[in-house]
Amino acid sequence: GGFKPPHRGHMDMVSYYAGLADEVLVLVSKLPRTTKDKRHSVTVEDSLGLWSLYLDALGLDNVDVDASPEASPVGAAFKYLEFGAPVGSNIILGVSTKGNDLRRYGNAHKYVKTGVNLVNPAETAFNPIGEQLSATDFREALAAQEDIDRFLPQNESGESIIDQEKVYNVLGFPLEAMNKTYGIRDVMEVDYGFLEEAISKILDEQEPYQKKVSAKH
Repeated sequence: GGFKPPHRGHMDMVSYYAGLADEVLVLVSKLPRTTKDKRHSVTVEDSLGLWSLYLDALGLDNVDVDASPEASPVGAAFKYLEFGAPVGSNIILGVSTKGNDLRRYGNAHKYVKTGVNLVNPAETAFNPIGEQLSATDFREALAAQEDIDRFLPQNESGESIIDQEKVYNVLGFPLEAMNKTYGIRDVMEVDYGFLEEAISKILDEQEPYQKKVSAKH
């Protein structure tokens, strides 16, 4: 697939297939994807770096992620069936029930080389549950320096297991806006401290005067 960048939905799909197969191979297309304002892009290297972060966090050791030799995910799958699949292996294509994904791979059987068995994709297709995420929305959220937790892999409690700052750093997106937010908070804390100190000083200066006035009375 494109995976520019990979999000929680992609990771859920890979986790599903990691439970079905002995080995899972994820091929990332080499075409970069840019944000709408053309100021930022996600490359295949960026995607591979984020995949590595996800897999380490989830402890999936039977998943390999590599750059695809083809621009088209479907073309890459067909070429693997024809030339790359080991003889004697059973191949499960990673497809979902979403949209026309199954239909895109309808001709896959035509490319299977002798000695390789292709499992019917309809029998093992992944059925996405919950919020439908898109890499395009993920890129735009990164460009706007928004909270991106909903795009990241989660634990059973629905909490993100990846630190947002690590994702921004891996993908090379700036964090100025988030840092400015933290900066405002820090300045406010300093201002409150200064205010408390100033009030205390004023009260200390007034105390002798109050005692002097009290003595006169």
